[in-house]
Amino acid sequence: MAKQAIRLDLDIKEPWYLRRAQWHAMPSYGIDILNLPVSFVLIGHSAMEFCTEKYACIKDVLEIQRDHQRRGWNDIGPNFLVGGNGLVFEGRGANVIGAMVKSWNTIGISVMFLGNYMNAEPTKEQFDNVKVLLQELVNKEVLRPDYTLYGACQVQGAVRTPGINLVEQLHNFEHWNPANKTTCLRT
Repeated sequence: MAKQAIRLDLDIKEPWYLRRAQWHAMPSYGIDILNLPVSFVLIGHSAMEFCTEKYACIKDVLEIQRDHQRRGWNDIGPNFLVGGNGLVFEGRGANVIGAMVKSWNTIGISVMFLGNYMNAEPTKEQFDNVKVLLQELVNKEVLRPDYTLYGACQVQGAVRTPGINLVEQLHNFEHWNPANKTTCLRT
């Protein structure tokens, strides 16, 4: 029997969590469901301007979605995105196969930090809210309790995402594995 293509609602009722309807997401061209629970979280960045104001962040998320759909993708690439003010945006969603880190999309959840962390610094609000998000993903059995978190540059060669300043702070996540960290620090 085929899996029904319905996004899982995490039921996060925080002012910093924006569902797709709240950021006016365009309809997806298709939804492929993950086989849950998954074992990995991959962190990347948008390499765009750092945003801290709600509507500027919404504009950036919409721009990313338009760009990804123009490339022929079903939807915005990451499962979730987070602005510099800590706003967390539902991207593809908790149980949908993402499109951010090739070879890892079907086995992990992707989180894109909005901004360019080659020069911008991540904020405490970003880390605090992503930690709540990740715990809720564990609670809803999307993520295994023993999941591993990586920066995209740790698992995918020749990429700079999520940027050196964010890589240097990934230790703030309890489940971060520092393997291959040095590949991220090359300029």
